[in-house]
Amino acid sequence: MSDTETPKRRGRPSTGKALTSAERMRRVREKARLAFDSEETPDLSQLPDSALLDYLRQAYQARMTWHMASAAKELFQRANARGARYPLRPSFERIEPEADIPATVTKKESTTGGDDSPAIPATVAENKPEASPTLSDKPRGYPTEVKRLAVRLTDEGKETKAIRAAILEACGKAPDISNLARLVRQWRASILKAETD
Repeated sequence: MSDTETPKRRGRPSTGKALTSAERMRRVREKARLAFDSEETPDLSQLPDSALLDYLRQAYQARMTWHMASAAKELFQRANARGARYPLRPSFERIEPEADIPATVTKKESTTGGDDSPAIPATVAENKPEASPTLSDKPRGYPTEVKRLAVRLTDEGKETKAIRAAILEACGKAPDISNLARLVRQWRASILKAETD
């Protein structure tokens, strides 16, 4: 190998078209702005997540509640498609304006603000998650008896799954198994503190 040869660089060859983070975000905001300013109904499914969130921000700032509803519906659909922990089915068919809205509302009319802007309350129907033992309508927290039970079972060397099952049976709800060890430590400390006081 001669002294004039340079070693070949590793990795992907440079194209000279790399963008900085600020430039990438500027493009995302531009996509969202173009969709928001479009006279036709934009196809939000074509926007990347970051542009869709920026679209939602712009709609919120402009108090364009019907645009907010369409962006929120798209976000729910994407979250459900990606395996949301508790999928929700938004139903925006029941959105009703508090005031009469013209059939065609232009951007200029809708962004004037003030009291003449119609408000559309977005109601999401049938949004109860699928039944889960970790979710309940009961108040937060656990009774002291249940806390004592969990501490006693931990001291007896029971498995985490068995402790969680006992908590679920005792009060109809149970913490996530990944949080149980931490909660039992907290409960033990609070029980000891209550006994010493």
